[in-house]
Amino acid sequence: MKSLLLTAAMVASLAIPAIAEHKKATGYERFVKEIRHELVMLPYYGVFDNLAYKVDGYNVTLLGQVSRPTLKSSA
Repeated sequence: MKSLLLTAAMVASLAIPAIAEHKKATGYERFVKEIRHELVMLPYYGVFDNLAYKVDGYNVTLLGQVSRPTLKSSA
């Protein structure tokens, strides 16, 4: 009985960091998805615009070319 409880405690202690890492990854993926959504929803974004972004932690760098200066300032 003691060995069963000890084994269960060890498995639980090993599973907690894995669950925390999974939640961290989904938070980062959600952050990147929100950035893309905001760029696509810009009012003057069109087929002749080339918007790209680079994410480094929580720093976002915008890259690309736009056909209208107002789109550049909006992004």
